[in-house]
Amino acid sequence: MPIVQTIDELASKGNSLLWEEPLWSGGWSFMVLVSLLMAAGFTVYLGFVQIRGFRHGIKVALGKYDDPDDPGDVSHFQALATALSGTVGLGNIAGVAVAVSMGGPGVTVWMILIGLLAMASKYAECTLSCMFRRYAKDGAVLGGPMYYLERMGRIGKALAIAFALVIAFSSLGGSNAFQANQVAAAFEHSFSVPPIWTGIGLCFLATLVIAGGIKRLGKVSGSLVPVMAVGYIGCCLWVIASHYQEVPAAVLRIIHDAFSGTDSIGAFKGAVVGTVISHAMQRALFSCEAGQGSAAIAHAAAKTKEAVREGHVALLEPFIDTVVICSITAVTIGVTEAWHSGSGGVNITQQALGPFLGKYFLPFAVLLFAFSTIISWWYYGTQGVKYAAGNRRWATIAFGVLYLASTVLGSVWSMHTILNLAGIGMGAMMTVNGIALVFHARRLKAESQRYRRLYY
Repeated sequence: MPIVQTIDELASKGNSLLWEEPLWSGGWSFMVLVSLLMAAGFTVYLGFVQIRGFRHGIKVALGKYDDPDDPGDVSHFQALATALSGTVGLGNIAGVAVAVSMGGPGVTVWMILIGLLAMASKYAECTLSCMFRRYAKDGAVLGGPMYYLERMGRIGKALAIAFALVIAFSSLGGSNAFQANQVAAAFEHSFSVPPIWTGIGLCFLATLVIAGGIKRLGKVSGSLVPVMAVGYIGCCLWVIASHYQEVPAAVLRIIHDAFSGTDSIGAFKGAVVGTVISHAMQRALFSCEAGQGSAAIAHAAAKTKEAVREGHVALLEPFIDTVVICSITAVTIGVTEAWHSGSGGVNITQQALGPFLGKYFLPFAVLLFAFSTIISWWYYGTQGVKYAAGNRRWATIAFGVLYLASTVLGSVWSMHTILNLAGIGMGAMMTVNGIALVFHARRLKAESQRYRRLYY
């Protein structure tokens, strides 16, 4: 169809301009530079908070500071689980496979580094989200980048509306549609299920959870996330252990390719470090969402009187999502050399896990990963629509219908088009959100220092 072809071409061009077109011969694109500068800048400016506050974040997430009388809708752990359910998804399984197939095993090193730096960005945006959150007439929490963007003066309100519209758009394409697309691919590969039926099934399941709002979402996420993460990590470690003889060579290959690129089949030839980092950056940020402002919406609902406290919980996300889970996926693909297969997305990971785990376990792991992301991003998109439309009920209902429809559409659409749309949405969110983070940086630092004196 002409309209579909036009969308494909526009999405490819837009994503290329943001993430792939080099600013100079070194291969560094605009969004790669923006993302690295923001993550590294906040790491230094906030005094390496991801290191100094890591242990404290674990204590908060485990409930040491929980108080049922604190304002908010969900506990610290439920807020973390809800945000992780949006980040621990197919970016960890299919997204990493895409990165390795395009950039070679060397992307693993840069994904780990990016994940560590991104912990500071996640801390900053989630702390600000709690600092500037509001409460609706029914007592529900309203939070996210929209509410700290609008505190930037005249231009702030316009940027807040722009961000709200972009996150609604991103929730439909790069988040919802991508998850449905890869679940459909996994079930078609393993069980010959037509993709359209997978999409319809996901749509039905999502409707059941969405009807319960953020409180039901928090309960479902709190149950799903630990089970799916531990199960998936266990399977990957089993595969790595069974290929223990290949592990040293695979690790050396990862380190070598991180600084020299690769000319192997399935990747690229004559690559420079900037191009390797570009692939790693896009997939790592697509997975952990640091700097985008999406997870800040979930963390705004946490029961707490201290905004900085929730920021400490949030900084754990990139570590769990990218440093741990994405890295294990990449090593699994590396030791089995499944990235040479010529397959795409989730099918690469299926081959890496082998004939049994790949065919029978992974499709259901993919289903859990994808489903948790789908329901979380519905919440993010709805919050954006509520803000842009002035909390009008008809707009929320219309968005919900469109969101569920995109679940079905995503199951049969091209993966590459969906990833390009995701890149555009991610770049737009990071740009707008980054402006706000820099604007509020001084206040953020002051609050962080006050909290550290009281609770460290």
